[in-house]
Amino acid sequence: MQIACNLRQSLPVYHSRAMRCKFLSLFGRTISNKSAFLREAYRRLTGDQSASLTASQTEVDKRISEILDNEDSELICDLRLNNRGQPEKYNDFLSECQNYINEKLELAVDDRRHDKIDNGGDVITHLADAFSVRDLYEQVKAKLPPNILVPSQQWLRWQFWPRHANFQSSHRYTGKLKVKFMIQSRQFRKTHVDMHYASAILRYQKEFAIMYKPFCNFVCMDDKHKLKVGEPGYPVATVERGKQVIVAMGKKFEVADHDFTKFSITPSVNLFSEIPDEIEKIFYGGQVFVGVKEIAFQSSSPWRHATEMSKILKNSFLENGEIRKLAEKYPTVEEEVLDSVEPVRILLSNVITRLKWKDKNLKVFDPATEGEIFDFRREILKNRPGY
Repeated sequence: MQIACNLRQSLPVYHSRAMRCKFLSLFGRTISNKSAFLREAYRRLTGDQSASLTASQTEVDKRISEILDNEDSELICDLRLNNRGQPEKYNDFLSECQNYINEKLELAVDDRRHDKIDNGGDVITHLADAFSVRDLYEQVKAKLPPNILVPSQQWLRWQFWPRHANFQSSHRYTGKLKVKFMIQSRQFRKTHVDMHYASAILRYQKEFAIMYKPFCNFVCMDDKHKLKVGEPGYPVATVERGKQVIVAMGKKFEVADHDFTKFSITPSVNLFSEIPDEIEKIFYGGQVFVGVKEIAFQSSSPWRHATEMSKILKNSFLENGEIRKLAEKYPTVEEEVLDSVEPVRILLSNVITRLKWKDKNLKVFDPATEGEIFDFRREILKNRPGY
């Protein structure tokens, strides 16, 4: 019996034509949808694997399945305009994309002296610009005049090279743009004995924020991974270990070893959450502020974070000990270091402002100065003399 049940689950299901017609006529009159979408809905809900009635219907059903798999309603128009036998509509857009890729990807650097080769023989490189399809799409679109036709983002994705040539989805890629889009793997989350207590405390904080929503802000603050800054003429990778992004086909790049750099920059992220009305709803909507700091003279501290949060609220609603000692001996060192790192900080800030969270662009704030920290601390402690 067990063998029979297992075989029954693997057998294909075939429904009669009358069953399908009854479903199409019933729901077609109710929701006024296209028959091709109704056929695909019936097939997915019931598991029906019956063949299409005609060859043309088979092609239409394949196209509808592709649109639903990509969850992109704009793709149907792009595929209709760029069907075989039809004149190309987006040649100018693709040409500008290729020019942008040739210009920007030449500046990408790998994180080690030797290029990393994957199993398919492709060279994995790291890109500091246009690190997502949306960002590439928006940057190229901004360069084009208004009269140039622009496709959807999903259609642009299909113009890349496939990630894996042996996968069934690879036949949808055209390979017109010599790049691949690699998805970065998520970090591993390790369990901890105090995880329950930390989760309970966070829940209490959320409940408190909901209770006093008109009088409080819910802010999530975190310093992200530090970025190494190389000396002039010696670029280094911005990450410790490889993060795969959009890469050029057949390119190799050489950089200096980033284990021996003198300067570093740390992005400090502040998420001002939109407090919901119920605890079951998410707290991860809202405005994100990012500060780009030089570690030696703008290191993180409770007073600096508090001062920066105070600045953000007003405006919008430990390392490198040797450098510090050198600055104590030569007062001009601090100013010279900050001036030399400033171009890199500005470049990184421009990249961050192009990022989006919940359809809102991230905002960049300037790190708090020593004078601002002193004034803020004096304001806090003015009622506690002698502290």
